Amino acid sequence: MSNKYVATNGNDETGDGSLFNPWKTINYGYSQLALGNTLYCRGGTYNEYITIANGGENESQRKTISNYASESVKIDFTGLSGEDHAVEFDYGGVDYITLYGLEFQNSDHEVGLWTVGDWIILDHCIFHGLAGAFTHRNGDYLTVRYCESYGNGNEYHQSNGLTVEDANHVLIEHNYVHDNDTHFGINVYAHPYGWTFNLDDIVVRYNICHGNVGGHYYRYIVNSYIYDNIVYDSLQDGIYFHRTQGAEHWDSNSVIYHNTVYGSLLTGLYLNGAGNMTWENNIFSQNFQTALEEPPGSTYYREISILTDEEGHSSDGNVYDPIAENTSKYLIHWGSSGRWNLATCQANGFETHGRVSSTPITDLDFDNVGSKDFHIGTDSIAKEIENDTGISDDYDGVARPQGTYPDAGAYEYKGGLEIALTFGD
Repeated sequence: MSNKYVATNGNDETGDGSLFNPWKTINYGYSQLALGNTLYCRGGTYNEYITIANGGENESQRKTISNYASESVKIDFTGLSGEDHAVEFDYGGVDYITLYGLEFQNSDHEVGLWTVGDWIILDHCIFHGLAGAFTHRNGDYLTVRYCESYGNGNEYHQSNGLTVEDANHVLIEHNYVHDNDTHFGINVYAHPYGWTFNLDDIVVRYNICHGNVGGHYYRYIVNSYIYDNIVYDSLQDGIYFHRTQGAEHWDSNSVIYHNTVYGSLLTGLYLNGAGNMTWENNIFSQNFQTALEEPPGSTYYREISILTDEEGHSSDGNVYDPIAENTSKYLIHWGSSGRWNLATCQANGFETHGRVSSTPITDLDFDNVGSKDFHIGTDSIAKEIENDTGISDDYDGVARPQGTYPDAGAYEYKGGLEIALTFGD
């Protein structure tokens, strides 16, 4: 194995890629990297375009671009123009590539980082100040973990924090995606003119999303798991399943378990066109902060919305905490069937073990809702839900259940044991 090095004071012409005689640019260093090796970037700011080609054919041939030790590596695109993508994978696809510990910033390009290919890993990367942050298109077995994406998008480009198009077998975990106020936090979808219709086996877990236009967006995903996520203060919907306008519905056969969704200006969960969905043991608290008039002249509030009469849904063990103005405690707006409270849900075979707060926020007994600490306390109505989803741990990695039954939401009550995790642990 012969790993290589680049540094901002290196030289692409006279360097040999060694630790003490490094090359200068990441783009050149990668072009010289052999299969199975790592290009280590010394700390500093690199102002350049990067093209990724010639990947591996198996795990032993994986190529990695990484920061060196704990040094801070910033790839800054200030002043660069003329390309759609600041960091671009070859359009034919580049497989078995890892990007680790890199910070991408300050770009007016359509996409800051554009990846295409199978078995790509993004780990501990940061995206901010980019017109378009990160987009992966047309490649399977993608992993995005321990990344942060914030402050992306501008008046010309709507940017999600993390975007995945036309990919199967995707794992998105332990990411912090926030304050992308032009579009969604996490967005996974089949492109309307894309190569794949249904995207299979998408797992999204242990992520925090807040201050985005919407928390999560999914289109045409199937057999997928969305669990142990925390979504709060979305400018529209917390979790949104959506079909292309005018398109037929799809049977998603996907599950939404143990998420905590708080303070969305619109719905906590919006299912439009997705059939055969299961949502269990979630907390939906203080969503639909914005009044909706439907029909005109009749103002009401919805905690969770099913806007079409799709079939095959099931829900149980969810804890609903409607805003104070929702005095009728409506929980679901079920297409032409109208608005349902808990009694109506149960009469129709839903929410056998579901619960609704009597006193908004207080009944959840969050540790500190002001600082968005959504751990639940000893008096929370989210404790001991008699419905087992099979999810074996919570956002903190605490085993479920701690009591006789699992708790609702992303956090399991730990009986006074506090676990403090910082992002990236």
